[in-house]
Amino acid sequence: MASLRVLLVASWYPLKKNTIVGSFFREQARALQGSGVEFRVVKPTIFYWGVSNFASNLYKLLFNPDALLDASVLEQDPPAYVLNLLYNGYFGSYINGKLADYITRKTCGTLLKDWVPDLIHGISYPNGAVFAEFYSKLVHKPYVVVEHNPLLLHSLNKGIADKVLGAYRRASAVGVVSEDLKRAVLMHQPDCDPTTIWNLVDETVFTIKVDKPAIFTIATITYPAFVKDYKTFLKGMYELSQLTQNFRFIMFGNGSFDDLSKANSTEFEAYANELGICHLGTFIPFFTRDEIDSVLSRASLYVVTSISETYGIAPREAMMLGIPVVTTACGGVEDAINEETGIIIPIRNPEKLATAIHKIMRKEIAYNPEAIREFAIQSFGKDVFVTKMMSFYKKVSFLPATDAATGTLNQE
Repeated sequence: MASLRVLLVASWYPLKKNTIVGSFFREQARALQGSGVEFRVVKPTIFYWGVSNFASNLYKLLFNPDALLDASVLEQDPPAYVLNLLYNGYFGSYINGKLADYITRKTCGTLLKDWVPDLIHGISYPNGAVFAEFYSKLVHKPYVVVEHNPLLLHSLNKGIADKVLGAYRRASAVGVVSEDLKRAVLMHQPDCDPTTIWNLVDETVFTIKVDKPAIFTIATITYPAFVKDYKTFLKGMYELSQLTQNFRFIMFGNGSFDDLSKANSTEFEAYANELGICHLGTFIPFFTRDEIDSVLSRASLYVVTSISETYGIAPREAMMLGIPVVTTACGGVEDAINEETGIIIPIRNPEKLATAIHKIMRKEIAYNPEAIREFAIQSFGKDVFVTKMMSFYKKVSFLPATDAATGTLNQE
């Protein structure tokens, strides 16, 4: 089997202190490793330096820039490094940008020691897209970008936003994880031709469970951010409680992205108490990836109340368990919803949410768990993802062809 070396430039990636955030990027890389791809990962990260650590970081910058490349922070297999980009608020965006370029250039030799990539794969803007192009220039290899983030370029300064759009335009190929995100990319940068590649959900991790809790159980995975709109979920549970008390809900999630030891459900519980429905709910701050099958399988229904989702891993994992999904018209999740898999409701509409759930509870709308799972396997299961991703890589003209049946690289 031919080997393809890919440098994965990640905007997010699982930390040793938080193995959940960005975990699916690592899972996708490991799935592709079985198809003749060898990965190395770098995660460019802003590191703020000030008076207290100015001297030590200045020394690193001038005499030991390799110390800014850290393999101790991220989950390994494949090898993964944080690239600490020193940033000081007094320097301004121009000087900080030049420092980032300098650090990236100086550490490139160590990052790629005895290992030269054939292709650079940038995951999401800003850093994934911008630094993929920068590494491409450093090592004289082509790059691709796969966008996972909602395209909120107004939050960036114009210089960075222009670099992102330029990276899309000059990439050998651009991928997106939903039709909604394809539309957003083309609205900003029409001079590219995005390919939709749904994220991997490995069906071998999930098994349909026959034994469910006796009471109808509604699950959601979220965190306290405006775009996730957890309040609509809880308001929906309140509205449902006015129709029936014969249900329970589970909220998974927290607001701790750097360290899971600090994870808690305090904000969710406080709002549930305010609505008087805390007794109907269970709040679980986090669970490991290994627990996802047993945790989600308790649900009779999975609910998404986000204002925007570029893809939606968790609802698709629920579908692998044969669980139907009620989702807001949030974009990415809608790609996987049809009459066999769930219901789409308007955003910020707890009354419509309660009505949809109540219909399912009363079996006015019925779903076949096996049909839901089969749709999921055929749409975003492991073999489908690997085949599509290998075909995407093949768009870079110098790469060897892939076997259409297996998605693996052909022998050369």
